[in-house]
Amino acid sequence: MALVREARREGRAIEVVALDRDPVIAGLAVRACAAYPEIRVVEGDALDPPFADRSFDLVVANLFLHHFDLDAAVDVVSRLRRLATQAVLINDLRRHRLPHALFSAAGWILVRHPRAFDDGKLSVLRGFTPRSSTGSPSAPESAGPGRGPCSRSASCSRSGGMRTTTDLVVLGAGPAGSVLAWLAARAGLTVVVLERDRFPRDKVCGEFMSSEGAATLARVGALDPCSTRRRVDRSVPPERPTRTPA
Repeated sequence: MALVREARREGRAIEVVALDRDPVIAGLAVRACAAYPEIRVVEGDALDPPFADRSFDLVVANLFLHHFDLDAAVDVVSRLRRLATQAVLINDLRRHRLPHALFSAAGWILVRHPRAFDDGKLSVLRGFTPRSSTGSPSAPESAGPGRGPCSRSASCSRSGGMRTTTDLVVLGAGPAGSVLAWLAARAGLTVVVLERDRFPRDKVCGEFMSSEGAATLARVGALDPCSTRRRVDRSVPPERPTRTPA
């Protein structure tokens, strides 16, 4: 919207396309941009953008890449470069001790919710440095203690050379994958869950779970145990936007 306002002040024609894969966020963006006909909101995935090559003059990735490890970020940028005729503008976090310390000390002034506060600190730690942004091994995905293909405390097996017959393979043992595996096993299916990380893990922007997700955790008996470890807001699901994205 700021780009559109600046273009209006300078008397320049501009067309902006905003992309988000979450239908709720895309719907909220449609409502927020209602006064800006120059902006079109599209529901889609940056990993598989629904646009032809060279569709835009400029592609902007704003506070987006720190959600990916270095290899994935390079892949995303290469996809974005194919969309732009002029340039890709990347605005993201720089990993440094000073901003992390400042946010840890004073972040409550800007962010009041504990999940958002924790996420802000974690996002700084998972940001980039000038060295990592040029492809150096010191990248934001560097694993800390407890990161790896399999948790020592979990009941799991490493997959090297494993051959088995199963009804269902679930990729990812996060909340959604774990619940799916649990429900499938309860239904009598044999299930294999594949996960590359160790748990618990730090997941950027992963501290929030919607009230719909809380209802699913309650269904499988996991909400109360989660509540004892982290704050859980038992709120009513928000109304979905009535206007669908373009």
